[in-house]
Amino acid sequence: MWDLNSSQKAVVASHDLPISCLDFLTLPQTMSQVLITGSWDGKLRWWDLRQQNFVREDNLGEPVFALDAQKTVPMLAAATGRLAHVYDVQQMQKVNELKLPDVMKFNLRCITCAPQYDGVGVGSSEGRVSFLNLKDGQGCTFKAHIISEKSHYILNQTNFCVHHPTLPILLSGGGDGNLTLINRVDRKIVKTLHCEQKVGTQAIPISAGDISVDGSLVAYAHSYDWAMGKSGYKNQPTSVHIRPLS
Repeated sequence: MWDLNSSQKAVVASHDLPISCLDFLTLPQTMSQVLITGSWDGKLRWWDLRQQNFVREDNLGEPVFALDAQKTVPMLAAATGRLAHVYDVQQMQKVNELKLPDVMKFNLRCITCAPQYDGVGVGSSEGRVSFLNLKDGQGCTFKAHIISEKSHYILNQTNFCVHHPTLPILLSGGGDGNLTLINRVDRKIVKTLHCEQKVGTQAIPISAGDISVDGSLVAYAHSYDWAMGKSGYKNQPTSVHIRPLS
């Protein structure tokens, strides 16, 4: 952790394999600060920064690829290969385990909790985005970053997904370089914000992004997302953008 006031850095968490995701939370009930980390070792660890060792560990059985909690305390969700694990942060307990719909064939890459606590959004490495409903089980899935050609589909991985803070909108960015806005209540894609950055005719992927607290702006980054490994790296330029969601 990097203390911006003192400029001091300290190791506050560790795993047996690389840490893939983390969230830093202040619990509303106790006002205590908790760091939650997920790793390729398949473990989710909870850290009280006043102590040296983790206060809880969950073995999810396979690598943890993403987690989300900061904007939706006390709800937390973690993504493994084809499962979404839902937690009550205040109780530090898993309350649900959601399976992906059959149409999603590949592993998850991102996850986002709904502000209404009624479900989670997930994005997969084949370019699909799905909303998994906790209340009635009636979710929905979209080809958010899949390009349809005459005789085939081009699959572009979903690199981030996030919920709008007040509207039933799920926003995602992917390897096609586009942002996709999905209305999860009406079950339709309402808008696609097309790629701004290209190398020749090839779109530069959107590798990360997030939405502002009031939902009026989206910030995102264009860069190579390593979907094709080292062979796909062509010295693509990187850039950061902010644009209104209107």
